[in-house]
Amino acid sequence: MVGCNEMCMRSCSTILRHSPWGYFHVLVVGIAVARVYFHYRARDDHESAGPSVSVPAAILQAFVRYGCCLGFLAYSMLMVIAPTAIKTHHMFFHNGGLLPVQVIVILGAAFGVDPLAVHVLSSRPMGWLGRLSYIQYLMQGVVWSFLKGAVDNDHVVQIAYFPALVLFSWCCQRLWVESSEPEA
Repeated sequence: MVGCNEMCMRSCSTILRHSPWGYFHVLVVGIAVARVYFHYRARDDHESAGPSVSVPAAILQAFVRYGCCLGFLAYSMLMVIAPTAIKTHHMFFHNGGLLPVQVIVILGAAFGVDPLAVHVLSSRPMGWLGRLSYIQYLMQGVVWSFLKGAVDNDHVVQIAYFPALVLFSWCCQRLWVESSEPEA
């Protein structure tokens, strides 16, 4: 009976890691964050006199106004304070352990009043990287495999990876995406 339980646990673990069911909680959190965003936005649009601020609303306002800054600060602290915990509990962090931090960043960026969202994420270089982000996502494995095969030194591969990925993605964007767009 013990072998059956171990086998069942391994099967469930594999199903959760390698199927959409393992990311269902991300969908649920995304829906909740979207509802908070639309509720908060609709309330602000209908209340011209200004709402009375309760404690939960004040906390939400802090996350809305400084969410990107707070979220990236929390993420940076986590990377500095607990790097061994991240390595030993990789699946926890990969499958939603960072959702609270991500929710804070999303709330801060969604409203566009966070200083980080206004000054850094809305800048020209970040807009340029944003236009390349999908092709970077698609080409990351291709560039990594090419560099690993072409260069024997892992340290050089890690240093050259991001610039090579950006350059290759830019070339792909120029050659295939922008050249296939119809002119207005």
